[in-house]
Amino acid sequence: MTMPPAPTLRRDTFKTSRLVEFCSRRELVNQTGHAVEEWPFVILKELFDNALDACEEARVAPLIDVAVSDDGIIISDNGPGLSPEIVVDMLDYTSRVSSREAYASPTRGAQGNALKTILAMPFALDGERGEVLIESQGVAHSIVFTIDRIRQTPQIEHVQEPSTIRIGARVAVRWPNSACSILIRAAARFLQLAAHYAWVNPHLTLSVLWTAGTGEDGEPVAHRLAFRATETAWPKWSPTDPTSPHWYDPERLARLIAAKITHSEDHGRPCPTVREFISEFRGLSATAKGKAICDALGVSRMSLSEFYEGEAGQVGALLSKMREHSSPVKPKDIGVIGREHLRAKFEGIGVDPESFNYRCVAFECDGVPYVVEAAFGYLPRAQNFRHIVTGLNWSVAIGPSPFRSLGGYGLDDILSDQWADQDEPIAFALHLASPTLEFTDRGKSAIRLPDEVDQKVAKLVRDVTAKWAKQRKAEHRHIAARQRRNDVMLRRRRMTIKDAAGKVLPDAYMKASANGTLPANARQIYYAARGPILELTGKESLDAQYFCQTVLVDYIEELDLDWDVVWDDRGHFIEPHTERTIGLGTLSVRRYLASNSTPALIKPSYAPTRIDTHGPQGRYGAVTFIEKEGFSPLIKAMSLAERRDIAIMSSKGMSVTAARMLADGLCGRYGIPLFVLHDFDIAAFSIRHTLTANTRRYKFVNKLEVIDLGLRLADVERLGLESEAVEIRGDRDRLSQRLVTNGATKTEIDFLLSGRRVELNAMPSDVFMRLIEEKLDEYGLEKILLDARQLADAYRLLKCSEHNQRIVEDVLARQDDFKITVPEDLEQRVRGYLEAHPAETWDAAIEAIAEEAEESGNSTATPGPNTHSARLRRKDGGVE
Repeated sequence: MTMPPAPTLRRDTFKTSRLVEFCSRRELVNQTGHAVEEWPFVILKELFDNALDACEEARVAPLIDVAVSDDGIIISDNGPGLSPEIVVDMLDYTSRVSSREAYASPTRGAQGNALKTILAMPFALDGERGEVLIESQGVAHSIVFTIDRIRQTPQIEHVQEPSTIRIGARVAVRWPNSACSILIRAAARFLQLAAHYAWVNPHLTLSVLWTAGTGEDGEPVAHRLAFRATETAWPKWSPTDPTSPHWYDPERLARLIAAKITHSEDHGRPCPTVREFISEFRGLSATAKGKAICDALGVSRMSLSEFYEGEAGQVGALLSKMREHSSPVKPKDIGVIGREHLRAKFEGIGVDPESFNYRCVAFECDGVPYVVEAAFGYLPRAQNFRHIVTGLNWSVAIGPSPFRSLGGYGLDDILSDQWADQDEPIAFALHLASPTLEFTDRGKSAIRLPDEVDQKVAKLVRDVTAKWAKQRKAEHRHIAARQRRNDVMLRRRRMTIKDAAGKVLPDAYMKASANGTLPANARQIYYAARGPILELTGKESLDAQYFCQTVLVDYIEELDLDWDVVWDDRGHFIEPHTERTIGLGTLSVRRYLASNSTPALIKPSYAPTRIDTHGPQGRYGAVTFIEKEGFSPLIKAMSLAERRDIAIMSSKGMSVTAARMLADGLCGRYGIPLFVLHDFDIAAFSIRHTLTANTRRYKFVNKLEVIDLGLRLADVERLGLESEAVEIRGDRDRLSQRLVTNGATKTEIDFLLSGRRVELNAMPSDVFMRLIEEKLDEYGLEKILLDARQLADAYRLLKCSEHNQRIVEDVLARQDDFKITVPEDLEQRVRGYLEAHPAETWDAAIEAIAEEAEESGNSTATPGPNTHSARLRRKDGGVE
């Protein structure tokens, strides 16, 4: 009997949409790295990170509004917004969409799937339907996820309609009723996270309104938070700033190259060349640098795709050359939150100001910059409560501290060792910024740091909490120490020298200046202020140089005072050819201007003819002001002043009155131009105004022609100069208007108000000199000449001088033929003369005896007092 064949299964190949991976709770937990209960925090974090980065790209201070109700979470910002093309790309769940993921830079978000996960969350929570509304650039995008009943897969409906939102973006995540309990339970932590973003972002203005759920009495709740920016022009690394080659390893750079090639292909654009790719990096925008790197590697005309498909190891060689031709970024250039901002936040939650402690370390590890900041404070009115804030690259952590391993210990372990456990009445903040953060999980909740960095962070935490740990250990040993806690932690600090100076200086200046009627030397003000300052500070001494050059200068500049202070020389003025040098102080300038005269042709006698000049007439035709000292040796080595017939005036912290007086007395009086050479920063644009504006202390007599030779943004870009971060103080709008008034372009204003500057010192010596020569060539300076009559007079005198010199030389050659008899009693006569004239010297006595003998024809004659008086009058016109 034949048995029938056993049944077999013929497997069909099914096609499954990758969208499913984003639309179930389990898959979204894997994608985000966070449990469902933490999804409100994920939405907050990802939308905040994107909004802050976008505002920084647009170089605007971020304004973020948050509204949470039973309907969902709405977050709005004032950034550039999301274009319709980007929104469409976000709905493509087959690929990642990110402008940051491939780059190594200190930005907040680089996951690439963040917004995709948020769009899918309402559907994953409900299981039937989910909706997100995005409004930006005048378009409202309604994005609805539903279920395909037959295929049992999600499907997306995207509808676009007009919107009134044209500035920024407004994202509304509809929260399903079926999951309302998750949202309501998240209230406290959600509000805390939002507040913590204001702690680590000084430029953020934030408002939050929470009305989801009801109170214990069943009534609606309304929790409000509001934080104003403490520094709208806060300087930090922007997402649009070029990244540094020192932040990449060969593998990371290869990823970026591949992404660049793919992006060009996807958008139908020509692939960039290797040189174009190099120019996008910090410090490598100059054409010469790109050419040098390409020539060294033999890739001058090669596209990026040709290079990438070439020999193995070329990426590493390229990275090595790029590093060789660029400098590492200074750590603090990536951004520092700062002591004062954190102090304000700590005091805002009840930390006593006297207990506040702040530490910051900025360093490099293998060429990568790190900035770590820690702050600590005592909450005297709190009971069993600790407030802790941790952040990375100006973003806050959703769950526990991301610092899980610091030298083998977690942050919580170190704080516990320092008696700063969860039930201690303290506040603590720890923030780390770096362009190459490595996380241990998809949710970016834990960070892995190099051992050297681990150790520095751990030490910083211990240092900032050391005083508290010492006090708590004492309390553990002695009960009485607990009673002294407030005395120890809140011990009032003595007043600082600068604070004391602020109280003392007005009276000190009035005393030193005879109530403002006379000029006062800086040291006179020092002596008038010293006693009261020492009394207020409790110090035993006050350094005069520190007071005169720092405390007094800062006080006058910060309050923009018109005090008539006579400063010690704070710069120099050097004439070309004569090398006559004066200190750039008020009195020195007055004396120099008083000595100025027309050229004097000194007739030959025993000495050769010479041409004396004092001032610009016949000697120089322009003055160049350099806003810092230190360039004189370079200018002298290149003979710039002599070749161009220009005088050089340089200053360290410009002495305003002396500089104005000199400019007026030289450039204004004699009609010669004043060239100004300066850094590219906000203050530099005020120099032209500063050098020509009247004040109560000095009124200009003449009109000046001021020519700007300073660095401009075009120079910075053309020369590939590196910028540095700088703290900007003052109202942003007023600064912008001042820059407009002083001639800055809109592009320059945007650059400067982003907190960047470029110093003259950023240029190598040859580049510095070439820049000056180019700018002077544009003006067209000519060498100085006297008029025809004066030239003829000078020629005749110089020829006459040559004739006289030959005669003198002939006489000198025959001087040994003269017989001179020395008086036998010479020593006795010298002694007698000195007894009669004790203020004179022995050689003056011999001179007087010789003159008397010559006039009387008797070598033994003794000179009398009348003869000596005549000699003294002849010596310098009767003044000796």
